[in-house]
Amino acid sequence: MSIRTIALIHPHKALLPEVGVYARYFERHGYEARVFAAANPRAWSGFDVEWHFMGLDLQRPTPGRIKIHEYVSGSVPPMPRLKDRIKRWVNVRPDARVFGNALLAQRLQFAGNVPALIRPAGIDPSFLSREKRPSPEYDLVYCGAMDEARNLVPWIAHVLAGLPGAKLLLVGPPSDAMWQAFKAHPGVVFSGHAPYAEVPGLLAKAEYGLNLLPDRYPFHIQTPLKFLEYCAVGLKVISTPTAWIRQFERQRQGSFFYLGEKGPALSWEQLRHFPFATPPVDDLAWDRLLETSGIPALLERLTE
Repeated sequence: MSIRTIALIHPHKALLPEVGVYARYFERHGYEARVFAAANPRAWSGFDVEWHFMGLDLQRPTPGRIKIHEYVSGSVPPMPRLKDRIKRWVNVRPDARVFGNALLAQRLQFAGNVPALIRPAGIDPSFLSREKRPSPEYDLVYCGAMDEARNLVPWIAHVLAGLPGAKLLLVGPPSDAMWQAFKAHPGVVFSGHAPYAEVPGLLAKAEYGLNLLPDRYPFHIQTPLKFLEYCAVGLKVISTPTAWIRQFERQRQGSFFYLGEKGPALSWEQLRHFPFATPPVDDLAWDRLLETSGIPALLERLTE
């Protein structure tokens, strides 16, 4: 069969910038690609490929239509491991699977001889500007989700206690707990929701990027997109230690300051003397990444 149309099926339970990236990529390569809500399966009934960002998919495959399941992350708390087991039991068998990284593919442990590939997280080219950065307006920036499952308040409090006088920019909608904890702090600025096009400029206003992920499943094996964007902008990264971050550091010869490890309490002196090394990530620009990801070859294989 030949592929002309691709339905990108979004569960709308998380921000997934890759959905729009895929749509533009497929359109440039001659396909009709449209984004649909997962709750409306009739909408994509005439498409050649249904590409699900998982989630659950209980609908039996349709003869003559390719079904692809993409797993960007594992299930979020509460009970994430149980949710993943349920997905393995109840999700229908697709024609192929795509995983956000190798650690995630290993953890999900799907059985069966289903073609699979790893599609690493990418970076919008707007973060890769080589323009000279101005003097920092803020010492620190945290960008991304602030939901209760991440338990950010103790980490932010720890950082601010160790760095008196620090100015911290929080980019994104805060949880109620974050707002209540820091709304009166003189060094904390809440940007609220920021259009994606403005995020590179906001990150560039800081010297240090805070990458704060719980060291538990599924967060510790996920690819943190904001961390990659910190690297793209050239920030010095202060991070909680997770399996994925340590692997990235080894592979890219980076050097990041880890919170919560044994040693002296966090201080300005520690940061000023730490040998930060922020590796280049130009090869992770979305267009370049998708061209080398194996996706074109996967589609060709599925149509043989």
